[in-house]
Amino acid sequence: MVAASKGFPDVVESLISHRARLDLFNSEGLGGSIASFSKTETNDLLHHRPRFVLHLHLGASALHLAARNGNEHVVRLILDHDASHRLVMSVNRVGKTPLFHACYRGNMKAVEVLIDSGSELTHRDSGQSTILHEACSQGQSEVLELLLTKARQMELTSELTSAQDAIGDTPLHSAVAGENVQCVRLILECGVDQYVKNKRSKTPYDLAISRKSDAIAEILLSCRSCRNLR
Repeated sequence: MVAASKGFPDVVESLISHRARLDLFNSEGLGGSIASFSKTETNDLLHHRPRFVLHLHLGASALHLAARNGNEHVVRLILDHDASHRLVMSVNRVGKTPLFHACYRGNMKAVEVLIDSGSELTHRDSGQSTILHEACSQGQSEVLELLLTKARQMELTSELTSAQDAIGDTPLHSAVAGENVQCVRLILECGVDQYVKNKRSKTPYDLAISRKSDAIAEILLSCRSCRNLR
């Protein structure tokens, strides 16, 4: 995994040229060393199409780690040589696709490549979270803006912005919890229902108050659709 995570595509290419199997690894994740290889080495490795399905910590694949670390070139190389086209929607042991990792870390280029390669925006992980929950919880406002643009193009805005995870949180709840004003504004601009309660009977406004997030609470109160919150 070191190669995919560090961004050494040259090494990845080299491993593939020697028909390396990426589903074989030692305790340190030898099979996933593809994730940190240089560009040329990555191409050499991928040319012979070894098996790409590998599971390391939490079942993460080389693509998961490359996406997490923002290695756009390695992400592209792995996807280009994945004849089955299954890696883009591969999941780790908690149900997260590589796109979740890219969103969590705010890796814009990797997010774009993965979406353009067919990663589903509506996928839920084992906790029923979506990529919007992921981006909002980490305050990744630029990624969130990109995701919302893609969602509008695919007519998925309502489905994604209203999605509730296993504890009932919507992306707006996650944005409030992440205490990122821009994420909160972006979600509000989608016309979301701000009165939705999670399983603890908390609205996003309740959550802002409990966290003493005064600025966010004011934004929620000033929003036209929540003027009756008091």
